[in-house]
Amino acid sequence: MIRSIMHRAFFIVVFCCASFGIVRAQDYIINLKQYGIEEGLSHREVNCIVKDNQGFLWLGTPFGLNRFDGYTFKWWTKEKDGLPNNHIQSLAIDAAGDLWIFQSSIRIGFYSAQSISVLDTEQGTLIPIEEKLGSAIPVPVQEIGGTVVKDESNTLFFGTGNGARMLTYHPDKGMSVFPLDTFTTFMPRGVSTRQTIWGIANDNSLLEVSSEGQILHTYHHPNNLSWRTAVVIGDEVLFEGNKHDGAIIFYKIDENGKLLELTDAQLPISARQLNQKVKQLNYDSSHERLWMVSKELLPIVDWDKGKLLNFYDEYPHLIRDRGIGWRGILFEPSGDAWLGGDFGLYQISIQQNKFSHYLFEKTWGDETLTTK
Repeated sequence: MIRSIMHRAFFIVVFCCASFGIVRAQDYIINLKQYGIEEGLSHREVNCIVKDNQGFLWLGTPFGLNRFDGYTFKWWTKEKDGLPNNHIQSLAIDAAGDLWIFQSSIRIGFYSAQSISVLDTEQGTLIPIEEKLGSAIPVPVQEIGGTVVKDESNTLFFGTGNGARMLTYHPDKGMSVFPLDTFTTFMPRGVSTRQTIWGIANDNSLLEVSSEGQILHTYHHPNNLSWRTAVVIGDEVLFEGNKHDGAIIFYKIDENGKLLELTDAQLPISARQLNQKVKQLNYDSSHERLWMVSKELLPIVDWDKGKLLNFYDEYPHLIRDRGIGWRGILFEPSGDAWLGGDFGLYQISIQQNKFSHYLFEKTWGDETLTTK
C-alpha cells in the first residue's frame, strides 16, 4: 500500500515536471507570448508601445499604426487612413487622451519627426499637428525629435535638433518652447520623482532641466552617450559609457547631483557578465526592476537583491534568433511587460517562483544578501 502511494506520488511529480518544464532555483519565473503578422500585426517590427485610457495598446510599426485589444489588431495606414508616413517611430498619449504619432523614415542618432499626427482614440479621427495647433507650433515639425516623455500631470516633453530646445505640451496650456543654451540637439530620456526632465544633448552631455526649461545640471562625458543606455531611477540617473579601452563602465548621478563611477561591487550584476556593450536600459518604477539588455543577456535586477533572472536563460532560442531586438517597452502595474521587437509584440509575465526554496545569494561588497 505504502509502495503504491509512493509510486503514484513519484508519477505525479514526474508528470508535473514534464508539463511545466524544469523548475529553476530563481526568485521569479517568466512566461512569454508572442504576436506577429500571423496574429494580425501589420508589420513584424514594433518600434513603440503605449496604452490609452480605455485599455487599448497602440503600436507603431514601419507599416502603420496598430491598435490591439488583447485579441485582434486594427490598422491605420497612409494608404487607407491618410497617415502622412507609414513608418512610426514614437507614440505618446496626452492629458486629453489623444494619441501623438511621430513618423520618420530614418532613425540614425538624433532623428527628427518628418511628420506628427494626432489621433482621437475615442472617435478614431486623425488630424495633422499643423491643423491641431495651427500657428501655435513654435518650431518646424521637421526639427522636433522623435522621443517624448511625460510627467505626472501628463505634460509631454519633446526635444529638437538644429538648435536644442525643450518643447512642452498640455491641452490646457498649449505648446511652449524653451531654448537650451548653446547645445544643438536635445533628446529627453525620463522624468525624475521631483518632476525634472533628464535628457542627452549633443550626444555627449546629460542635462537635468526643470519643467520651465531651466538647466539645473550639466554633465559632460568624453565619449558619446546613447539615449537608450541612460535611465532615470527615482531622482538618480544610471548610464553606461565606455572607457577609451572599450571596457563597459556604469555611472550614476545621485540625488544630490554627484557623478559617481560604479564598481562591480556596487552593481547588482557584474559589468563583465554583460559580455558586450549594453543596448538598452529600462526601469519599471512600479516594481523597482531594472532591465539591462546586452547581446546575449537580459538580466532583470533590482538594487537590493541582485540578479533576479536572465530572460534568455528561459528562452535561449532568442539568442539564435539574434534576440528579441528591443525597440519599445511598456510596463504594466500588474508586473507584466509588453515588448516591441524585431519579430513582433511580446507579452511577458513575471511571477514569483513558488516552487523554489533557495532563490539566490549574491555577495555585494562586504555584505552577503540571501533571500529564501
